[in-house]
Amino acid sequence: MKKLLSILLLSFILIGCNDRVLENDLEQIYDSKIGGYVYYLEYDYHTKESTLFNGVGYTVHSNGQLESEFKCKDGKRIGLKKEWDENGQLEFEYNYNDGQIEGLKEWYVNGQLKEEKKFKGGELVGIKQWDENGQLDYEHTYDVNVQCESWRSKKAVEERVRSLGNRQLSIQRNSSDGCRHQWLVQFINKYGSSSYCAFTTDGSSGVVEIVDVTCN
Repeated sequence: MKKLLSILLLSFILIGCNDRVLENDLEQIYDSKIGGYVYYLEYDYHTKESTLFNGVGYTVHSNGQLESEFKCKDGKRIGLKKEWDENGQLEFEYNYNDGQIEGLKEWYVNGQLKEEKKFKGGELVGIKQWDENGQLDYEHTYDVNVQCESWRSKKAVEERVRSLGNRQLSIQRNSSDGCRHQWLVQFINKYGSSSYCAFTTDGSSGVVEIVDVTCN
């Protein structure tokens, strides 16, 4: 009897940890810390009670063919996300670590690798491109000033918003020009009202500085 209960318990754990759920049936909340979405099986916007998704998310084409598939751990994408066309041909492959993208591959219709990109901290750091015959056509490595990387800029803006006693709702990059980045931020201020501000940062001096703030 004990052996049977152990088997049933193990089966329940394995099934629970490997749920397959349509992406449209999951709640998606943007997390500025990773620059992407966190997936929930359930999320109550009033009480903030939630259940993080652990398992496999997927989408399907109108013809029933699998369109995409990805894994989540504690609500964040991990490992490979794959996308196929309506005929089942692999088109894209993304590599995620703790919700943040680290790599992207794209293929031609003939199955030949077309492009490969590498990312660090959400920033593009390298790219390779091939023609349909497999010949390397383009390659470039980006040498980015560490203080000019957009993720550092975003972090500085988020810290400023919190330091003023505000609760951030969303943050989106509006523009970038070298070491200058502008972010549109929505937040709840200390008086309970919703506000929007545009924060501009500059990292050219070696230190990320907020050089302009414009609010509605």
